[in-house]
Amino acid sequence: KDVVYSDDVLLNDSDPEDDNLTVLAVNQDSDSVGAEITLPSGANVTIGSDGIFLYDPGHEFESLHEGETDSDTFEYTVSDGHGQTEVATVTIVIDGNNDLPMAADDTETTTEDLTVSSSVILNDSDPEDDTIQLFVKTMNGSEGNIGHAITLPSGAVVTLSSSGAYTFDPNGQYESLGDTETATETFVY
Repeated sequence: KDVVYSDDVLLNDSDPEDDNLTVLAVNQDSDSVGAEITLPSGANVTIGSDGIFLYDPGHEFESLHEGETDSDTFEYTVSDGHGQTEVATVTIVIDGNNDLPMAADDTETTTEDLTVSSSVILNDSDPEDDTIQLFVKTMNGSEGNIGHAITLPSGAVVTLSSSGAYTFDPNGQYESLGDTETATETFVY
């Protein structure tokens, strides 16, 4: 569903006189031959007069789950070059697959001595709108850190649960910051 597909619509077309076949129109529009057009689905197709087409679904079918299918169609008009034409339909079947969830960076702000709690999955998403389940293998490159208080290089402490909830405790490490000074802490999961 994320792959540009290419084929030749004329491969299975024929003419009784063996005339050379060409594509005259796409979806009843002769100006569309050789031009990229957007189908009602939102996908794009380009088909040349030689019958070669490129079909780009873009992100229009991202919501398909694994095992689900959808289809998209477009028509083309074929000509034998001697006034005879025929309209045919191309049907593209799109198979759903399980796309990777999209994790987004998180930012929280706190004072030098205030613990902050949040979740790393609040702004994450899944293209199929599946319920996001966080399975963290490592935190800051170490296995087994999940659910345990981990001391960062600064001395601040972060605890990340398998549900995505985390607590950041400055742990008294920023008491020396002036009124306008800031510090940044980062952990990777």
